[in-house]
Amino acid sequence: MPRILQLVPQRKGAYRRAKGDDPGTEDTPQLSLFAAGAASNVLQLEDGLSPFDAALLRDRTGQADAREAYLTAIRDGDRVADAFCNMGILEAAAGAYDDAVEWFAKALSAAPDHFEAHYNLGCLYLDIEQFLPARVHLAVAAAQDPESAELQFNLAVALAAVGQFAASAGALRQFRKLSPDPDREESARKLLGELERALRERA
Repeated sequence: MPRILQLVPQRKGAYRRAKGDDPGTEDTPQLSLFAAGAASNVLQLEDGLSPFDAALLRDRTGQADAREAYLTAIRDGDRVADAFCNMGILEAAAGAYDDAVEWFAKALSAAPDHFEAHYNLGCLYLDIEQFLPARVHLAVAAAQDPESAELQFNLAVALAAVGQFAASAGALRQFRKLSPDPDREESARKLLGELERALRERA
């Protein structure tokens, strides 16, 4: 890892599931039914859901067959790009990074502007320290969602890693403006100081 990034122990934020047309959040009242481990409620909640929505429900509630459910959605042609993207998240969570990259790439092949696929692929490349492609995908995602603090932070890390210090400093200032996260403020402050010092040395 580049020396300047030793100030940043890890990227900010988790992978983002694609939710298709579902306007709901990750934590819906229905999901409290699973607090007691009542897995049978999945089948009740799936009544009337499309294959993708059924897979998303299984994924959100930690069901072991979420992967197979997404594959069913893909076979049925239901929100294929979203299903590809969420398959990538499952593979990344299992440490199968090459497979995750392939799934995210399939999502982008099906929908080139797919926000979550760009975001997740950028984060994955950060995790495995492939900073050039990380920068590309995070920049595309940031153009679609410029108000995301965590996206600006991750983009700043990728830009710093490839030596684009001025752009990195700009993204980091935007991060601090959008969300002065107390858990990240110290790292952000130190990284910004290092970037500004590096820019002075280049001048």
